[in-house]
Amino acid sequence: MTKSRPKKARRERILKIRFSDGEWAKIRETFPPRKVGTAIRALALWREPPFKSPMLEVRRELLLQLARIGNNLNQVARGINEANLAGNKVDAVRVLAKLAEIQEAIEKL
Repeated sequence: MTKSRPKKARRERILKIRFSDGEWAKIRETFPPRKVGTAIRALALWREPPFKSPMLEVRRELLLQLARIGNNLNQVARGINEANLAGNKVDAVRVLAKLAEIQEAIEKL
């Protein structure tokens, strides 16, 4: 039997806060861009806020690169499948060239 998570309380209250450009710049360099609201809420409730991590940024860029490589692989597979369905021979040289590009991209990571 799997345990179910407790339901999160719905956040329906909105607090608008104004920051100067300097304050906003400090917030953006301290907290992850998508976690500013979470960080401010945590600080207001005396909890540990999420801080910006250089490793998180590297990880995000790595995931984006892997997604691009995955998209390339999907294009290769789709091309091969479409050629097979149409009864055409697959151009092995083009496929190998594309796979070599993908392998090179992976090695650069």
